Amino acid sequence: MAGKDEAGKMSAVDLDALTVPELRALADAATAKATEKTEAAKQAVLDETRKKLAELGVDFDGLLKAPPAKKDKPAASLPVKYRGPDGQEWSRRGKLPGWVAEAEKQGRGREEFKV
Repeated sequence: MAGKDEAGKMSAVDLDALTVPELRALADAATAKATEKTEAAKQAVLDETRKKLAELGVDFDGLLKAPPAKKDKPAASLPVKYRGPDGQEWSRRGKLPGWVAEAEKQGRGREEFKV
């Protein structure tokens, strides 16, 4: 297995010489060590941040408590301006509905459908 030599450098591991169970054990050990070091690094940053905030007189826990986000109001529906022969509604927003286009092809005006 890999280790550090006298100079503190990482020694190479001959992966080809390892069996499948040894490779899996090595991978598991590497993953566990990486997780351990990541958590230690996060804790060190957190401790340093708490220390600096304390020097400034800022409460760390209070800093993390954000005010509740404002809830967006649902979009107000637009008033209906035209109603089709089968009860279809159109507020003049968006694409021209097929029933309006068909009525105009037949020579009927939009005023006929105005609410």
